[in-house]
Amino acid sequence: MPFAPHILQFLDSLYQEKDMDDAVTKTAVGLLGDLADTLGSHAGSLIELSVSSREFLNECLSSDDHLIKESAEWARLAITQAVSG
Repeated sequence: MPFAPHILQFLDSLYQEKDMDDAVTKTAVGLLGDLADTLGSHAGSLIELSVSSREFLNECLSSDDHLIKESAEWARLAITQAVSG
């Protein structure tokens, strides 16, 4: 799990740009879900502690783009399962 914080830092740097292409946004939020799904509780707690990850996920959940919203809903489910599992 030593790479998980670096992946979150990368996603944070993408989030800070604020003008991401929709394809990049969809992929980034999917990566957040993949991280939680793959690493389980180890990643779940890191993601929950990351303010920017939570803000990014919430923005994606309220997106008008249905593909971004769909990826964000899956990521939220994966994170919830990782935290509770």
